[in-house]
Amino acid sequence: MQGNLGLVFYWNENDESRKKFDEKDARELFRLLRGEGEFKSPGDRLQVALTKRNQRLKKLAIELEEKRKVQRKEKEEKDKKEHEAKELEKWKKDPCYQMPPLCEEVMAYDSSRAPVELLKHDEVMNGELVIPNAHEGGITLDMVKKWGGRSFRVEGVGHLRNGMHAVLTPSGSIAKTMEQGACVEILVAHARSRKEAMELLLKLRFYDPRNTERDPKDVAASTVIKPGKVGDFDLGCGPVLGPDGALVKGSEQSAVYFLRGNTAVMVLSIDPGYSVLGMARKLDAALLSCIGASAS
Repeated sequence: MQGNLGLVFYWNENDESRKKFDEKDARELFRLLRGEGEFKSPGDRLQVALTKRNQRLKKLAIELEEKRKVQRKEKEEKDKKEHEAKELEKWKKDPCYQMPPLCEEVMAYDSSRAPVELLKHDEVMNGELVIPNAHEGGITLDMVKKWGGRSFRVEGVGHLRNGMHAVLTPSGSIAKTMEQGACVEILVAHARSRKEAMELLLKLRFYDPRNTERDPKDVAASTVIKPGKVGDFDLGCGPVLGPDGALVKGSEQSAVYFLRGNTAVMVLSIDPGYSVLGMARKLDAALLSCIGASAS
């Protein structure tokens, strides 16, 4: 009420617009009704208000889109983690997942081809999974090529995260001392448990790239369990017969199989007269240095 003029306002409880009407608006209305003010079209003010509203809506749309981008990114990361978790479970179930192809072939041996139960030993096999294997990355292809030098060419390489399979063919002067067509085959397989590594190692003993006809039981009988030449568990082979049927001198060192932790290693020469013990010890030293580097 102002002077002899009074106004009554009735508010609808559901009308949100009442929140925008304040004392200043009431005073302006009184001035208009009393003839003390001139009514002006809200055109310019309305245009400014609409512009501000549009800017506000545009800003809200940008913020909403940014929020959706964050949500999509979070969902992608979540889906990626779930996929990696599923792949990890798959990896745990498949003993040869991402290992060199030779591992898959050897692990498929049945008891008739690889009677590992005949290779008795007192080693305690721990089946607890250790992922990743502590020795991964300890032996690289470049390292093997460097060792080969001028004496060997590295061929037929399979270099994967969980191991390496390489074939070394002799060249230069050493090729003249080895049998024609001979080579040295190296397999390094980083298993996830001691039990898995042991199973692979025992089956590797029955792997025969020389393609000779031999009884697996004879192979088991000629196997020396833990001669202690390399690694923390090793297998040695008995003397090998040459083409003339005679025992080849020094052939007991033409094939070496050993474990270092959960890593299985095979070094095998097609030429039974060529010793691979030196190569095996270099490989073992590389695995040991890998542990030392990670510890430091």
